[in-house]
Parts: sequence; structure tokens; C-alpha cells
Amino acid sequence: MTPVELFISSLGCCIGVYAKTFCDRHKIPSDGMKIDMEWEMAEDPRRIGGVSAKICLMKEVDPDLGQGILRMVKHCTVHNTLMTPPKIEISLSNT
Repeated sequence: MTPVELFISSLGCCIGVYAKTFCDRHKIPSDGMKIDMEWEMAEDPRRIGGVSAKICLMKEVDPDLGQGILRMVKHCTVHNTLMTPPKIEISLSNT
């Protein structure tokens, strides 16, 4: 996997963990759940320009509970980090 694919999969995993937690709490069947991730690249500087995540459940979910899942996954740590980026310091060491 490339670093970009790992980054996207990290976000997808985080979304999946939060969605599963919500499903378990509300007795929503989550067997077979998958998270489909799509992204596009941007230039100047080269980076991920957009990300789309789709939570796929095997059974129909009450619309109110579906909205609850969407609210829940927006609290995932990776999503929050992207929405409020951390300060990143890069250094070079000769040791």
C-alpha cells in the first residue's frame, strides 16, 4: 500500500469503528458492514483533494438511526484530526 492508501484506510477504519459502536449500542445488525472509500488528488501542492466515505450496511436502517450513525462517525479521531489539523514539525537527524 502507498502512504496515501494507508491514510485513506486509516480514516475508513476509524469511521467503521465508530459506526460499529453505534450499531452495537442501538442493536442494529452490522454483520457484513463495509466502508467504501474514494478519494481524488489535488495539485499545487500535491495532496488529497477530496474524500468520500460510504457506510454500507446489509439491512435497511431507520432513517433517524441512520442520521445517528452519520453524527457518530463525524466524531472519529482521524476525522477530527483532519477537520482541526495538528501542527506538524519535521526535523532531520544524523544519528
